[in-house]
Amino acid sequence: MHKYPAIHDVIYKLRQQKCSDPDCKYCRNYLDTKKSLLCFFGYDNFREFDNVFLLLKDYFLISDEKKRAVYVAITRAKTNLFIYTNQNYFDKIDVINLNRKSDNKEYSNPAEISLYLTHRDIDLGFFKLEGIQNTVSNLFAGEELRLSEKNDGLKTQNKKYALKFSKKF
Repeated sequence: MHKYPAIHDVIYKLRQQKCSDPDCKYCRNYLDTKKSLLCFFGYDNFREFDNVFLLLKDYFLISDEKKRAVYVAITRAKTNLFIYTNQNYFDKIDVINLNRKSDNKEYSNPAEISLYLTHRDIDLGFFKLEGIQNTVSNLFAGEELRLSEKNDGLKTQNKKYALKFSKKF
């Protein structure tokens, strides 16, 4: 069994590392985790997960919004946090049980991505529109659906919408 660093230790170290912007509102607020969440997002109850995987390829922390997004992702981890990045903004963090691994291999894009959606991820009202239920009824297991041009849903091979994503998705 692997021993991983305590998540609160990683968060503490991250919060002690200021960015290069002296006027950064995010970096000026050194409060505890719950107060920070309350201050920045208006509430402190978020879903937490045993394992969080954070993929940050070419993700630059150039705005408060991007810093908040990373902060929220990191604070969702209860037990294990895995960060995959090609940036160096985590390099100065040193906590007990932190394991660093470098991999300079270039990986190609995956041939396919599987999404497991729930009723909260899709626009259920979309199914009331004429013809949509027929399109969905004609789908078969394993049929390929492609992301729409507007990135707002999935389409069949005949270019018909099978579903639209919810606004929260």
